[in-house]
Amino acid sequence: MVQYGVWNERSFSVNQKVNFTPTLIFFDERGKKILRLDSVLQFYRLRNVLDYVTSGAYRNYANFQQWRDANKC
Repeated sequence: MVQYGVWNERSFSVNQKVNFTPTLIFFDERGKKILRLDSVLQFYRLRNVLDYVTSGAYRNYANFQQWRDANKC
């Protein structure tokens, strides 16, 4: 895990411009933002997002929508 600084919840949310809860932000091992999901998620969408992130598909597709379309999710 790469740690660039110590954030408390408020300063991190201000830095990331979080306006809704829940907000899920996924980062790669270098700290680059992979994907951000704001607001309420449906479980089927969350499963697809977790598959996209954990499989490393973000390395091969420009964004989640391209991956989803290619995999007919």
